[in-house]
Amino acid sequence: MIKFYFIFLFGLSVNILSQSFPNKFWILLKDKNNSAFSVSTPSAYLSPASINRRLSQNIPIHITDLPVNQTYVNQIAATGATVIYKSKWFNAVIAEVSSSIQLNSINSLTCVNISTLVSRYNPIDNDLENNAINNFKVEQNIFKRASGNYNYGPSASQINMINLECMHNLGFRGQGITIGVFDSGFLSTNTFSAFDSLRSENRIIATKNFINNSNNVYALDFHGTNVLSVLAANSPGNLIGSAPKAKYCLVVTEDILSEKPVEEYYWIVAAEYLDSIGVQVFATSLGYTTFDNVSHNHAYSQLNGITTTMSQAVLLAARKGILVVNAAGNEGSNAWGYINVPSDADSSITVGSVNSVGVRAATSGKGPTFDGRIKPDLMGLGEGAIVVNSAGSFGPMNGTSFANPLLAGAAACLWQANPNKKMLEIVNCLKVRASQSLTPNNFMGYGIPNVCLSHQLFATNVSVKLININNECNVFPNPFTDVIYIQSNEQINSIKCTTILGTEVPLIITKKTDYYYETALDNQNSKGLYIIQINIKNTILKYKLFKS
Repeated sequence: MIKFYFIFLFGLSVNILSQSFPNKFWILLKDKNNSAFSVSTPSAYLSPASINRRLSQNIPIHITDLPVNQTYVNQIAATGATVIYKSKWFNAVIAEVSSSIQLNSINSLTCVNISTLVSRYNPIDNDLENNAINNFKVEQNIFKRASGNYNYGPSASQINMINLECMHNLGFRGQGITIGVFDSGFLSTNTFSAFDSLRSENRIIATKNFINNSNNVYALDFHGTNVLSVLAANSPGNLIGSAPKAKYCLVVTEDILSEKPVEEYYWIVAAEYLDSIGVQVFATSLGYTTFDNVSHNHAYSQLNGITTTMSQAVLLAARKGILVVNAAGNEGSNAWGYINVPSDADSSITVGSVNSVGVRAATSGKGPTFDGRIKPDLMGLGEGAIVVNSAGSFGPMNGTSFANPLLAGAAACLWQANPNKKMLEIVNCLKVRASQSLTPNNFMGYGIPNVCLSHQLFATNVSVKLININNECNVFPNPFTDVIYIQSNEQINSIKCTTILGTEVPLIITKKTDYYYETALDNQNSKGLYIIQINIKNTILKYKLFKS
């Protein structure tokens, strides 16, 4: 979910006359010419940890790492608009615009490419505490207790299901890994006793509220608190998180008071911020399909890892060596049924939910993506997961929001134990040792991971084939009627179309980046079989597509 690097925005069209003001706009800039920064001096805009994460995975500094040209920002501000955030990955800003006249002035600037109105889905689809939560009492001895230093209490079920206790017993508990948690609020995390070691050891290293541009993430909503507890809680006999010794950055990007696309863009600027300070793992228990204004809703056809800007950003994060873990959402049993944005993103882990015996929760979001990729990727305990609840005590809650941090922490422990592995090697190794690795499907993905088996596979020094690091493209849909979408993990040099007899058919290119094309045939009434030839690294890849 591009592919790289300057990316066109596939967003919401703007009818200026129909807009009320003030409004927030995502404004794409045309270039980074005359930048005050250079890819040769990354220490001017990236932390040592961020640079080291790239170096350790042989990832070069790229133009997308350069900050936005401040001169362009100043020109937008000179119109009277308020620039709220800047996005270096997309070379864009989020700005509050007070009038149509002001918007016209912005769009007339030579530095501006396009402006898009951005105005969300709830913290993933109403992960509600069930009725038993306040009356949760259980005999401690009915839970398996892992050997070693931790008394997991009732949380042993979620830890043992993915065989994570042995990693903890080996001493791999997330030390040295920094995890960024994106959510709607972390109310009382700064006071609840379950997080006392997190606070006393100063392992919350950054907080940022992108809704109100402050550092206070503790004032509103418990959803992030619930999620964080599955990762970081350390309350013996009650709840031990999956990465109880990791460092954490807590960011609020979800506004619980509204449902607007701007929250996807808050996620993007938060991701860039966390990248710049060196975060290695992202845990996102948020998802988007519907908004207050139904005209902004996502369609299933957009779930191809490339159309939505947020899903593009997940892939950009992956290309910078960050392991992104997304919840699959809880719409598996309703009319939508599928995963959401950004869980359609490539090169990331999408996590679905199972119950205590490993059966998929009916509500867990299903695949495939629109372009036919298997999703979710992996499953974790999300039905009856033990969390810190709004009273500061412990009890079960339901949703992929809680399976997701369980696996994010597990991945962090595996990476800690194997620090020389690349991000996609961690992703792939979790898949190849999961319960359905030989028969993945769009309900369970590759199944429930076995973290210790993954660690043992790395210890054998057997080469684990990387996923998505190849020259092949996704070319879809097949059959097609009008538009053909082509997305690649490598730069596309050229594209050619022929009939089955070899006659070349001109292509109409409607949208294009180095890694992504939207195109149509210049003979719209001709049905039949066509050959799409794509040149990547001087290798010709051929795909047969049928026009219906």
